[in-house]
Amino acid sequence: MNAPAFAVTAPLSSRLLWRILLLSLALTMLLAGLRAWWEYAAKLKEAEGLLDGIVSTQGDSLSNSLWAMDTGQLVLQLEGIARLQGMRRAAVIENSRLLAESGAPSSARRLHREAPLVRDHGGKRIVLGTLVLEADLDLARAQALRAAAISIGFSVFLAGLVSLAIFLLTRSMVSRHLVEAARHFQDLDLAPAGTPPPALRLDKRWAGDELDILALAVNHMQERVGSSRSQAEQADRQARSLARFPEENPSPVLRVDAQGTLCFANQASACFLDAMGRTIGQRLDEPFLTETRLAFEADSVRQFSAACGKRSFAFAARPVVRDGYVNLYGMDVTEREEAMAAMARSLAEKEILLKEIHHRVKNNLQIVSSLLFLQMEYVSTPRDRELFAESQKRIQAMALVHEELYGAQDLSSVNMADYAPRLVERVLGGADAPVRLECDVADIRLPVTRSIPCGLILNELTMNAVKHAFRIDKANHTAEGVLRVSLRRKDGRLALEVADNGPGLPTDFDISASPSLGMTLVSSLTEQLDGTIAAGNAPGGGAVFRLEFPDDHA
Repeated sequence: MNAPAFAVTAPLSSRLLWRILLLSLALTMLLAGLRAWWEYAAKLKEAEGLLDGIVSTQGDSLSNSLWAMDTGQLVLQLEGIARLQGMRRAAVIENSRLLAESGAPSSARRLHREAPLVRDHGGKRIVLGTLVLEADLDLARAQALRAAAISIGFSVFLAGLVSLAIFLLTRSMVSRHLVEAARHFQDLDLAPAGTPPPALRLDKRWAGDELDILALAVNHMQERVGSSRSQAEQADRQARSLARFPEENPSPVLRVDAQGTLCFANQASACFLDAMGRTIGQRLDEPFLTETRLAFEADSVRQFSAACGKRSFAFAARPVVRDGYVNLYGMDVTEREEAMAAMARSLAEKEILLKEIHHRVKNNLQIVSSLLFLQMEYVSTPRDRELFAESQKRIQAMALVHEELYGAQDLSSVNMADYAPRLVERVLGGADAPVRLECDVADIRLPVTRSIPCGLILNELTMNAVKHAFRIDKANHTAEGVLRVSLRRKDGRLALEVADNGPGLPTDFDISASPSLGMTLVSSLTEQLDGTIAAGNAPGGGAVFRLEFPDDHA
């Protein structure tokens, strides 16, 4: 960018010099006038003092000479007075007659004084004549003017030196830096976008004075101007982009007034409007009228769907109340709805298939359980029959998991609040003594990979309680047994606790070293759950087993 060249036609230092000189001259003239007036007043006062001194010192002598009628002596005395510096004339007048005189009268400015010559005689004061004195004021005026001229000359010389010094200092400390700033602004080019303008740097040492602050302010202003320009250019680009947005949008964009009349539509809306049989200037059909009115009244965005022929569209109605219209932003969702419908059908088919699998697994496990029951009829040894019964209960525990999954809405997990009580009640159904179940199981869902091991552990611990804690004594007395089962979340882990009110565990009981198949299964399944199990006796009596394993949903 070519900036016009600017030249300094009236330097600041020169104008400052002339103004200081004029001001100094005016002040000098004023001071010189005051000095001349003061000198003249001093000389005038000195002349008055001289006249008063002559009257006081020579009055008696002149009176004696006049009393003696010694005219010669009187003339000599008057000549002596007239020779004094500053005196122009001295005379004695008797009865309006000039008796003696020294010096000549003058029409120039003078100081005139008359004093009576008296003599005391016989106790009376006799006026013998009048002494006339005239002092020359021209000399006083000349001396005052000379002093004023000397003062003017000295003041003008001093003012010239001071003005010259101020001129040189101003040009060195101010003017040349202002010229640098002017050249900086003249050469400043804001055309390249994104390039910061050069900073103003003055050829001086930093002192924190007005010029340094000016340079800082200029640089700060340049930064703000550059930032504002970048923001303005970005806003302009965004405005241009937004202005092209409706036409570039591949989806329908409509503008409707408060009465539902179509005011604007982009190119992508052509097929949509053709299918509706509407053009700009006509009112739209439902549901556009209702949704537009509701969005305008509520001043909030509303979303709705509309079908046009075989296509489905999702619209968002955004009102601009202050301008009296509503913008409708549409999107063709036909493929998405078809894909969602296909996914829903596929999911329903998979759910049916998965339920059928769980149903078949449960039936197969029931068949295995029935086979074990039939085989148990051919076993005569009580110990062997007991082993068959335990195996049958283990299979039923696994079958119960698949039964729960078959009847549940969620096919991926088992609700332990429903599963655990049913499992325990089935096992307790084979107990010799009456057992009361106290179940405290939280609403916890476990996946199949965890619900089956957890169910088998619960099955083994319940069978262990039925076998060892709830027995009929030798006198055939029965005592009600109590089995407490709880499953809770605690500190990111799940805790399963099974406790009874039986005789308790032996003092040397070690679950990991137990030779029984049930405790071996419990230890193995605990490792499968990545958990820990502890066994002991409750303070009030009875055995307590506590299983803890990680909670996948913590």
